[in-house]
Amino acid sequence: PFFFSDQFTTNPPVESPLYITRADEAWVTSRGGAHVIAVIDSGADFAHPDLSSKLIPGRNYLAEWGEPRALFPKDDNGHGRLVAGIAAAITDNAIGISGVSWYNPILVVKTGNRTSHVFDTAAAIRFSADVGAKIINMSFYTPLALARAAQSRRIRP
Repeated sequence: PFFFSDQFTTNPPVESPLYITRADEAWVTSRGGAHVIAVIDSGADFAHPDLSSKLIPGRNYLAEWGEPRALFPKDDNGHGRLVAGIAAAITDNAIGISGVSWYNPILVVKTGNRTSHVFDTAAAIRFSADVGAKIINMSFYTPLALARAAQSRRIRP
C-alpha cells in the first residue's frame, strides 16, 4: 500500500485531508524528491518517530539576543510539528499520518510567534533560500484573522 489506509477510509472519506487534496492521484505522478522544504513556523519535534529522519537542522530566529540560534529549534506549541508532518511525515509506517511528500527533507526554521518581528521572518526566508530550500511554507495568523475566521464559521476563537 502507498499510504496509511485510515487516512482514506474515514467515515465519510471526503473528510480525509489526503482525500480532499487528491494526494493519491498526485502520487501517481510524483511522491516528492530531494528538494528541501523549509517550514518556517514554531519549530519541530526532532525526536518524533514520524519526522526525525526527515528533519534537517535549521535556525531559531526567536533566540534571545546574544544566545546562539539553535540548530534544532524545539516546537513551542505543536503547530510546526503538525505542518512538517503534513508536508513530509514518513509514509505507510502505521504511525500518525502520511505526509504529502514521501521523500523531501524538511528544514526547520523557527520564527513567527507574537514576539517575532517582520525582520526575523525576512531573515528566515533568506536563510532558507541560502541553504538550498526550493519550497518555503509559512502559515502565520493574527488574533484578528483568527477571530474573523472563527466568526465566519460561527465558532468561538
